[in-house]
Amino acid sequence: MTSHVSPVLYGLMTEEINYSYDGGLYAELIRNRNFKEDAKDPAHWQLVEERGGAGSISLDSSRALNGAIPASLKLTVTQASGDQRVGVANDGFWGIPVRPDTPYRASFYAKAAPGFAGPLTVAIVSAAMVSNDGATVQTSAQVPRVTQDWKKYDVTLTTTGKAAPSAENRLVISAASPGAVWLNMVSLFPPAWNNRPNGNRKDIMQLLADMKPAFLRFPVAFQDRRDETGLAGCFERPTSGRHLVQDRSESEDVRAGVGFFPFQLLGRHVLQGAENGAIGR
Repeated sequence: MTSHVSPVLYGLMTEEINYSYDGGLYAELIRNRNFKEDAKDPAHWQLVEERGGAGSISLDSSRALNGAIPASLKLTVTQASGDQRVGVANDGFWGIPVRPDTPYRASFYAKAAPGFAGPLTVAIVSAAMVSNDGATVQTSAQVPRVTQDWKKYDVTLTTTGKAAPSAENRLVISAASPGAVWLNMVSLFPPAWNNRPNGNRKDIMQLLADMKPAFLRFPVAFQDRRDETGLAGCFERPTSGRHLVQDRSESEDVRAGVGFFPFQLLGRHVLQGAENGAIGR
């Protein structure tokens, strides 16, 4: 015996398992961009010392960006002159992917210590993980001056047509003169779905949309409870992940870029043209 199944019963469900949102659907390429993954150490950030430059990095709670992000990353440059550089590098989610002829939007908040004003160089660099010297610069841009007040800085990093597709890269922010600077909310985005700022990956969104689901279900109850305002900017939204989990091996590590409002936009884009489309949780 068979019976007709209504087309409105065919839909999709997304779940945050094994970094399927952060590091997956969400297009952000920087891991631990707000320095909340570890309260003591800047996880997934490394010190870069090139050609004899010297310095250090550390988490600093005395220079908070705001009440939702209590610690910043302090970069202290003790030796840098000529072609010497000292900076910080992020390895992303198992590497940062690079494609030819592609613009990447990099942004970060910075605050300079007295006596330091920059400039800062922002670059996507091949992951010469064993040595900081000899890595290939895929693309770079410069922030000419950093103020002593928290300010957001934006640059566009565009690869050339000769750039070989590779996932073995990292983002580096560096200085060529002594001093100290604090960083927070460091971000790197490739072109996202519908060119939306702070958006999702093109390939995964296209795959979801091509399935033409009648509904989209997502488990965000644990996320929207962490953000009672619902529409807070992602840099002000409290982290809804690992800091609430005692087991450090737990993979439920959802960062501030994924919340209730982004899921509403996800449903709007994926369900376009779907008859009686609905979003549920």
